[in-house]
Amino acid sequence: MPNGMSFIDGVALWTQYSTARNAMLDTAKLQKGEYVLLTAATSSRSKVAALKSIGIEHVIVASEQGIATEVARITDGIDCPVIHDPIARENINKLLDALAINGILLTYGVLDLSPALIDLLKGMAKFATIKFSAVFQTLSNPKKRAKMVTFVLRGIAEGVVRLVIDKTFSFHDIAEAHRYLESNQHVGKVIVTVD
Repeated sequence: MPNGMSFIDGVALWTQYSTARNAMLDTAKLQKGEYVLLTAATSSRSKVAALKSIGIEHVIVASEQGIATEVARITDGIDCPVIHDPIARENINKLLDALAINGILLTYGVLDLSPALIDLLKGMAKFATIKFSAVFQTLSNPKKRAKMVTFVLRGIAEGVVRLVIDKTFSFHDIAEAHRYLESNQHVGKVIVTVD
């Protein structure tokens, strides 16, 4: 943990940047200037202003807007070469519509545990690659872990890695923390401290 960083900030830091760095740089080989679609940031219009205030350039509310239509508009029709998704299931087919030709759909979670039925024709038409990614790919590999630590520490020093902590709860309020997460009001990390 960097000098001067609080324990709470340190807790919020590593997993999110490990997951993203592994997926974007190691797995997808994302290049500067390429578009990436990050799903599950919001499911309602109520978070749009908060997401934009922390630097998110474009926000698509999937329950109100067509993902593929909005991605095509934002990218001037080239679609996204990389999509990073923690939902899976039915979402996969909607995301294939927004994926660029030869694109990579990275799944790093399954918020919907139902089995996914993937439209193979959609995937084949895009020459899509579907890969699974997890933070443990970085944490269990000493070389990748060292690269990630260097990346995060440099990002903090240069001011490009930012922490967004929405709310902190005491362990005694764990049920309230869980309800808060389920309410989907948070923008940023929700931290539980052990007193």
